[in-house]
Amino acid sequence: QICEEQKPFVLLAPGSQWETKRWHAAGFHELAKKLMQSGFRVVITGAPSDAEACVEVAAGLNVANLCGETTLEDLTALVRWSKALVCNDSMTLHIASALGVPTVVVFCATSPSFGFGPWKNRAVVVEKQGLFCKPCRRHGSRRCPTGTNACMTGVSADEVFAGLQSLISVRDASGGTGRLHVIE
Repeated sequence: QICEEQKPFVLLAPGSQWETKRWHAAGFHELAKKLMQSGFRVVITGAPSDAEACVEVAAGLNVANLCGETTLEDLTALVRWSKALVCNDSMTLHIASALGVPTVVVFCATSPSFGFGPWKNRAVVVEKQGLFCKPCRRHGSRRCPTGTNACMTGVSADEVFAGLQSLISVRDASGGTGRLHVIE
């Protein structure tokens, strides 16, 4: 039913296997509000282990929270039919890459320079630059080794929204549309 409705949706996937690879839920929440103000439906997805983050992202918003309710086949269909995906460095990123879906990926503790980033699709990588500790590990870890969580909280919803504007036509709060350069 989500895919069949006419109003386009942006898929948010706030989870990742490693805690230090997760952009903070408050950032996803703010992004969801911006997307809704821009006329998009927002669909949230994740594994059962992502439930807490997905509930926080959805709190008080009219979004579809499908966390823990989808099979791999369902997730693939959601990614395929979304206008764009916003996610962390995770399996959902790789599904979007395989399907050629426009993607904004937030890299926290890891780095796309290790070769695990998006491929074959229009994608924007957003990450906190200039941290002496980044990347802290090749695949992330359970907690921030410095205790600052700077890579997970240092990216704003505005930066991620701007990344989306560079990939798809998105109205800003003033009603205008923004389209920056497309990253292939």
